[in-house]
Amino acid sequence: MIMKFQGGVGKIGSDSEAGWLAYAKDDIVYVKEYPCFPGEEYPDDGCIVEVYVSTKDRPLVELEPLSPLKRLRPGEEYTFTEIWHLFKYNKPVTEREIEKVRKIIEARLGGS
Repeated sequence: MIMKFQGGVGKIGSDSEAGWLAYAKDDIVYVKEYPCFPGEEYPDDGCIVEVYVSTKDRPLVELEPLSPLKRLRPGEEYTFTEIWHLFKYNKPVTEREIEKVRKIIEARLGGS
């Protein structure tokens, strides 16, 4: 899914099992890599990822991979690990460049 920010405030969720989310600003690309657990129960009506945007006080984009719901007993722990990547593209990322950037990201992440 590709989302083009038009200003304002909003949040969108998806059941994407791609294992990564990306945000591009000019020629900088920020990627969050995360594990997916198909078949497990996720919060917010099954959302695996959510993206929140706002220009209310200052421009803000939040990329939020979600963990499946887990019931823990006292003393138990659960870890949900995200790996963050930041790279510079050779020019500003435009709608025409999105497919090229997606292929670069997938190659860097090992074909996710």
